[in-house]
Amino acid sequence: MKKRTCFFFWLLGIVSISNTYAEKTLIHGVAPDYAGRPLAASCIADGLTERHIVLATDTVSADGRFELLFDTQSTKMICLDLGHYEGRLYTEPGKTYEVELPERRDLTELERFNPYFKPKMILLSLVNPPTDDINLLIDRFDEAADSVWEVCLFGGATPDLIESGINELENRFSSDENAFFERYKRYNYAMLVNLYRKNSPALAIDNFFMRDSIDFENPAWWEAFDLVFETFSRPDVLAGNQPLADLVTINNVLRHKGDLTELTSVESDKRVRDIAQFFYKMLTAGSVGSSVGEGWINLQGDSVFAADPERRQTYIIFSNREIIECKADVTFAKTLAAKWKKRCRFVIVYANEEQIPTEKPSEYIEYLCTQHNPTILEDFGIRALPAYVILNTDGRIEQSPAPNPERYLPE
Repeated sequence: MKKRTCFFFWLLGIVSISNTYAEKTLIHGVAPDYAGRPLAASCIADGLTERHIVLATDTVSADGRFELLFDTQSTKMICLDLGHYEGRLYTEPGKTYEVELPERRDLTELERFNPYFKPKMILLSLVNPPTDDINLLIDRFDEAADSVWEVCLFGGATPDLIESGINELENRFSSDENAFFERYKRYNYAMLVNLYRKNSPALAIDNFFMRDSIDFENPAWWEAFDLVFETFSRPDVLAGNQPLADLVTINNVLRHKGDLTELTSVESDKRVRDIAQFFYKMLTAGSVGSSVGEGWINLQGDSVFAADPERRQTYIIFSNREIIECKADVTFAKTLAAKWKKRCRFVIVYANEEQIPTEKPSEYIEYLCTQHNPTILEDFGIRALPAYVILNTDGRIEQSPAPNPERYLPE
């Protein structure tokens, strides 16, 4: 791109200024269809792991009323788990939002147990929002930006078209009163600049990423990062911004362009390091010889060690009583547990059940549930049910997946 077309990028170095103190933000509404259903408001920790951090919970009352109140210092994109849907809206500190929920549609059994299912994302409708509401502002900007994208794409994405499009957007949405929105625009401009293939992605990286810190809470930053760094695999040339370089290292591993061990060398920023550790654990969980933690809590609230105190192997069944195969597994396991009690300990983990199961204490089987052990599926790398794992006497994975219990019964 010509030097003159670097235009106003340097003027867009917006510094985020957050509130010193947290303020109360409220999401409320009336949705009779959802009576008795629990609701949770969460934000997304980052755009790579997409882990949800729960900020507030409530159970919809009999007349359909709900209130989700939480403290925040900054503008956030909030997600509401609505079963088949995930409702989203942007919230600002100290403001109140009345929302309309879509017609209730709970997950089917197939959706609940499908490890690849993702809810349909929808934007929640606001009741009588003020004209300066950030959701309306972003919606209008996105619509205008889509038109600019079409013009640039069909026009060959020349420097003049890109510059003209960005100037048009800036003239229509010129305001420095909302720092979150200004950054939101900036990252959209980065994606437009990246259309100019002659200098892509170097120009976008130099002008929009190298001088900025990672904007964890702005989804537009992650969208721009995903697009601009899609084919970029040289973290070594980003030494001037080590957190960004480390994020590219993580991205390379996820795209199979880097070695898994590179995740252990990420040290520059705590939040980036947490991302690296999350993926390292996820990608190594369930492998032979890997640790699964010190132990767990059983249904009675007692500790159960991963390494059996009696130095036996441990056979673990991950189950859910709504799945037909799982019911048979439990029956077979009870027979095997009594037969092999001297050489093998049996553990049944009831996973993703709506209610905490009730099982009588057994001499031969330890019963666990994911409510008491929320990370146990992640620790074992379990993606789908039923699943079977054998631990060695030291409490490390010996076989995963292991055969189902029926395979061990004599014919």
